[in-house]
Amino acid sequence: MTGLIDTWQNLCTPAQLYAILSVVSILTAVARGSVSALIPQILMAVVWTFALSWICTKGWTTAAWVLVLFPFILLLLVLFFVGLAFTKTERRRSA
Repeated sequence: MTGLIDTWQNLCTPAQLYAILSVVSILTAVARGSVSALIPQILMAVVWTFALSWICTKGWTTAAWVLVLFPFILLLLVLFFVGLAFTKTERRRSA
């Protein structure tokens, strides 16, 4: 157990955040009964967490943050533009 705590403390913040998000995602998949892709999802989470930590140790912490946050930023942009397009469509219909 001490080794796990030491490993966690040695991870940089972007890697820790990604690990937490991965655990939430894996638990959600288990709760929904979608266990067929569980092993690849766990492996990807572990590999990506340590890759992010490695990127941080090379001094590229900003790049690690970008890699962690990029999917969320992209999702927000897509939702914004879809909402914008929907609003324009509704205005045309009501005119």
